[in-house]
Amino acid sequence: MILEKNLLEISCLKEIEAAGIRNGVFSVIDRSGRKYVLKYRGNNSEKITAISEITNSFPETFPRGKLTLDRNTFFQLSDGFYGVEDFITAEKNPRRDLVYFLELGKSIALMHQQLSIFFEENTDLKNLFLSKAKHLSDSNLLSLGFDLDLKGVREIDKELRLLMSLGISEKISALPEHFIHGDLNYSNVIWTHKGPKFIDVESIKSSKRILELEAPLIFEGNMEPPIYISNSFNELVKGYNQFTPDPFTNQELVLGLVLVKYALIKNFVVRNIRRGEERNSLDNLLRNLSNLEGVEKN
Repeated sequence: MILEKNLLEISCLKEIEAAGIRNGVFSVIDRSGRKYVLKYRGNNSEKITAISEITNSFPETFPRGKLTLDRNTFFQLSDGFYGVEDFITAEKNPRRDLVYFLELGKSIALMHQQLSIFFEENTDLKNLFLSKAKHLSDSNLLSLGFDLDLKGVREIDKELRLLMSLGISEKISALPEHFIHGDLNYSNVIWTHKGPKFIDVESIKSSKRILELEAPLIFEGNMEPPIYISNSFNELVKGYNQFTPDPFTNQELVLGLVLVKYALIKNFVVRNIRRGEERNSLDNLLRNLSNLEGVEKN
């Protein structure tokens, strides 16, 4: 199918097991030695086409999709659409230190501007990327609280009850919409000599841009216990605000901190209490929350 649709003479096709994706992600090497990635795109051809237009419009930020003979960047198999895109090679692997977060903030700001430009020029495509997800709903908070209470972790349960009493869910819902990547975990940011590129763009959506802060601030890799580094929130925001015409508001920053705290607690409940994973321990949660408190006091 790749040969027929993309005219690629393949010398190697191998599943990337670390990707952990249900439909599979494959490394493709052609006869010349150039590497690509073959991956599942979804079932909405109109949305996939729009994402391809975004990535090919900003190749310095996203991997470029390889065009098929019929000028698409995807083809259909029995379970949905697949596509071939450039394999982005990491040329440096920076530590998650404060310099890393400052530079990442700058790149996220540029990426958000590019998404905004694209949708301003393609207003008819906006509805494809609307998100109906509710963030920090009262039902989610209650569910987490029950698990914490049953486990006897009442000091963390109090944190959740405080969030409910402040009406945080409604305040987040009232924030303006922005177009974001939506899944900026550590493995989806590939650092090249020109700066980071963002992969796995199928998660692009219209949502609250503070959601873009959660994953990069607490996760170093897939299935790794969350680690929040002191002052990383401040550096990420500083870098972002230096490179955007629309800096984060004070309200967004307050709610952004709340979302990071919520993400840490939720990860502990899901992995430690519900799944019985010991790596994300209560001590780890308390240490992360303690590091986060320094930001709140500033």
